[in-house]
Amino acid sequence: MCVLYVLLYSNNRTSQYDFLLQEQKRSTHYYDTFPREFSTKDTIININTASKEDFIAVGFSEKQAQTICNYRNKGGVFYSEHDLLKIYGISKKKFEASKQYLFVEKKEQHAKKKYTKEYSLYEFRDTLLPIEINTATFEELIKINGVGDFRAKKIIEYREKLGGFYSVSQLKEVYSIDSLCFDKIFTFCYVDTSQIVSINVNTASFSELQSHPYCGYYRAKDILNYIRIQKKIERIDELLHENILTNTEYSKLARYLKTF
Repeated sequence: MCVLYVLLYSNNRTSQYDFLLQEQKRSTHYYDTFPREFSTKDTIININTASKEDFIAVGFSEKQAQTICNYRNKGGVFYSEHDLLKIYGISKKKFEASKQYLFVEKKEQHAKKKYTKEYSLYEFRDTLLPIEINTATFEELIKINGVGDFRAKKIIEYREKLGGFYSVSQLKEVYSIDSLCFDKIFTFCYVDTSQIVSINVNTASFSELQSHPYCGYYRAKDILNYIRIQKKIERIDELLHENILTNTEYSKLARYLKTF
């Protein structure tokens, strides 16, 4: 009787042990395989290694997340969380809302060279963030790999003649920038069209119109003759409808004209 009790007690303890062991395994497996998306903001992400999905999980839009990843894929490196503010499309408000979930490893922070006289501006080209070319200075433009002093000067000269760029593709119109050069630099540029300076056609002089790259002598003469007859034009598209400008001329020049 005593022997039977010992055996039953032993078997019962063994089964209890097996049951607890199985429960522990199931519990461990459950937490190990718990989907990351259900713990969206439990951890912070390294902005130099995080995936597109990670950025979306901490509050960035899909487009913003893709822009960040595109910048990194081209060799860009973030040395501080605040470098995200230099990415086109990321506002300060969006950054402030998500910055508590972002970090940069110390070794990445230390990798950035401090600017001194012994370092040329050209050394920073590989980590350049996109530049707004309607407001960029000479010093900012020469940081773009493939631009250099001469091309930077020509970009600024042409920008002033135009009144600003409405598209990055207009850089192909700049003297010395061929298709090969353009393909190399266009990903490092963007435009803010609010910076464009327009010409008031109702008050413009002949020389002001004629000097614009998209107008010239004959177009300026035709425009002013039409305005002289009409006294004043109310809408720029009158120049198209009255055959003063062709479709091609209008599509380019109209962006630089206004009526008031």
